[in-house]
Amino acid sequence: MPREFDSEVTRAAPGPVPEKEGQGPFQVFATSALQSPPAGTGRAGIELAPGDVVKGRFEVIEELGRGGMGLVYKARDLRKVEARDPDPYVAMKILSGDMAEFGLGYVALQREGKHAQSLNHPNIVKVFDFDRDGKLVYLTMELLRGEPLQLRLRDPDRPLRPDERLRIARGIISGLGYAHAQGLVHADIKPSNVFLGEDGEPKLLDFGIARARERDAVFDADDVGAMTMDYASMEMLAGERPLPADDVYALGCLLFRLYSGRHPFEHLPADQACEQQLRPKFPAGLTRMQARALARALAFRRADRYEDATAFGRAFDAYDWRRFGIRVAAAAVVVALGLWASHGWLLARWGGFQLDEGQRVRLEAAIAEGRDNLAKQYWEDAALQFVEALRLNPYSLEARGGLSAVVTDMRAALEAEALPDAIAILQERTRCLGEDPLCPPPAREILAAARKSVPAAKPD
Repeated sequence: MPREFDSEVTRAAPGPVPEKEGQGPFQVFATSALQSPPAGTGRAGIELAPGDVVKGRFEVIEELGRGGMGLVYKARDLRKVEARDPDPYVAMKILSGDMAEFGLGYVALQREGKHAQSLNHPNIVKVFDFDRDGKLVYLTMELLRGEPLQLRLRDPDRPLRPDERLRIARGIISGLGYAHAQGLVHADIKPSNVFLGEDGEPKLLDFGIARARERDAVFDADDVGAMTMDYASMEMLAGERPLPADDVYALGCLLFRLYSGRHPFEHLPADQACEQQLRPKFPAGLTRMQARALARALAFRRADRYEDATAFGRAFDAYDWRRFGIRVAAAAVVVALGLWASHGWLLARWGGFQLDEGQRVRLEAAIAEGRDNLAKQYWEDAALQFVEALRLNPYSLEARGGLSAVVTDMRAALEAEALPDAIAILQERTRCLGEDPLCPPPAREILAAARKSVPAAKPD
């Protein structure tokens, strides 16, 4: 193939094509959204071939894939070879086709490298350098071994296990939340921009159209208007600058597909799905809290979604108090009866006599609502009502028994390492964390004692 550009790229002498190295059972990709070219199609613009050496340093081994912006190659870093590095391989992304001729293509690729280099997270692909060799503009990045998530989701012979889906979901949420915290919006979250390593850990790819918090005066992805229609929020479709909440919509679409195997709105753009008032039917593999989090993430209006991926992640992994079961109500009755038979009964009666009629009505209502919440398995709400009852009568056996029952069941239902955080949530919600004067002493004692009595986690 004749050279189509003036550069320092050197062509290797004719000879056999180097054998592919280290393929194994996984295909090697450097970025998603890249597909091998159909047989018989022409190749426009700048391209490389096995044996080419770029900038006197990177020897091309093979093409890995191609997308709308460029081509990606596996290359050997000759400096690493010289230093006897056991893994001298990198991925090299170059501009090609229309992007190679696009006046701002060079700037666009440089911004992609700049954005990615500012991020240091295990769930985000590492970009090493941005450079040019004559007319050839390229990025070097870590060479990933595994497969794009999109290909795995399309493979009916290898369905993902529940633990694999959860690991992928949490990794994507973690990486995207980190990017949001650094002031970047990815703006193109979708399965083809997630790569699964051989260890099953996901990595976010392709920050080519990411937006920083402040608009870039020289080149900004808003000028290009690139997006994936069925993963773009209504605000993006309307031409508004993307915010982290718009990444949350795309993340909701991606995770829905991860758990169900399909797009929540059958690949309709958000504005059309909203117009048709479509509502997704959530798959059985989601917990109640995960389904609630996804439903909010898929809200058509930005104001109704989570503000960023971190807020979404907290909701996705939140405790589901209802899962503890109805046995807590039985435990509450047993505890209350035991306390009623003790000497505290006299104090409770005396405390009740100190209340006026309005306070007694409020006390009875709080206890009744607390019991009702126990029966419905709303443990946080039950604790709030029992603490309110203790504010009115600190000796109330019903209120003490109800709060103790919540703690007792939490100890029986939760793993030792999860219990301190769960009790801390109760302390914070009931304002019984520290010396808050609004917390009645009995409630503070019950919750503090429960937190201190948590047994140490058993070693593995």
